[in-house]
Parts: sequence; structure tokens; C-alpha cells
Amino acid sequence: DPVPVEVEIQDGRGMGFTLDDNGFCLLPHEWDHVDYNDNDQVVNKYYAECEAIVRRQTGASRVLAFDHNVRAKQRKDAGGRLRGGSAVQEPLITCPQRLYVDLGAQPYSAVGPTGSQQ
Repeated sequence: DPVPVEVEIQDGRGMGFTLDDNGFCLLPHEWDHVDYNDNDQVVNKYYAECEAIVRRQTGASRVLAFDHNVRAKQRKDAGGRLRGGSAVQEPLITCPQRLYVDLGAQPYSAVGPTGSQQ
């Protein structure tokens, strides 16, 4: 059963997190404006920008961003849908709207290049 836990959120910028040591890093980046309620903008603009950041940071020759959910309680309660996309999802916990990737119970290695389970 879920148990409420208080968590203090801190600013991690400048903490020196690295991909090699921590599995993630925080980078400064000026984002182009994207309407996160417009599926075409997310897929064509936001994905491309994310892919470029990962390529630049890792030196990878190919990066593929795929699959996202927009979670927003008020829009879900109102039956909201994304323009050009699917229904708005219920937040996992009450939190502001943001993009989220849910790969389910399958480990990442079991997700194919198009995001389909293999």
C-alpha cells in the first residue's frame, strides 16, 4: 500500500552529477517554446531538441526519442485530449504538468526502437 513520505526537493544544478557516476546529468539549455498540448510540436520539435542534447552530451551517432504522456489532473478530469494525440493521462501523484515516459514493468532493453515492447 502507498505510504505518504515527505521529500525535500533541492536544486541539483552545480552539484556535479555525471552520466558515468550518477546515470544522469543536469545541463543548462535554453529551450525553444513548445506547446506541450500539441502532439505534433512535442514529437517534431521537443523530441528533436532532446535528441540533439543527448547526442552532444554523449557523442552518440544516433539518438531516438519516443513515446510520451502528458499528465495533468484538471485536463484528465475534463476529458482532455492532446491536439493530434491521445488522451491526457492522470498524474502518478499530484504534480504540475510535465512530460513523462512510462516504460511499464519491462526493462529498457526490452523496448524496441519504435517504443514497442519486444
